[in-house]
Amino acid sequence: MKIVQQGAPEVNATTVVYQSDEVILIEIDMMSKYCRCNSYSGKEFWLCATDESLHLADGHHVDEETMVELDEIPDGFLVFAVQSSRYTISIALKKNLMDEIPADTFN
Repeated sequence: MKIVQQGAPEVNATTVVYQSDEVILIEIDMMSKYCRCNSYSGKEFWLCATDESLHLADGHHVDEETMVELDEIPDGFLVFAVQSSRYTISIALKKNLMDEIPADTFN
């Protein structure tokens, strides 16, 4: 994991909880409480604070998002689901099976 842009939400660590050929489950352990994933693109995730968030980074406005890049995600996986809880943001990824379909299949 690499913090590309530090905002109000503070990240502690990331853990690959489960990995197979088709599914990856990743947990982002937060130092800040009650944050959520606002958006994502590829391996980049923008984390934001909510009205209930606590323990935010000093010197950052509550509206500043933290962008993390998850190098743990191999190419060819897409986000299937994201869930936020107190100190954890869980991300489920599924292999993009469209990459395995021959290009001439739909001709």
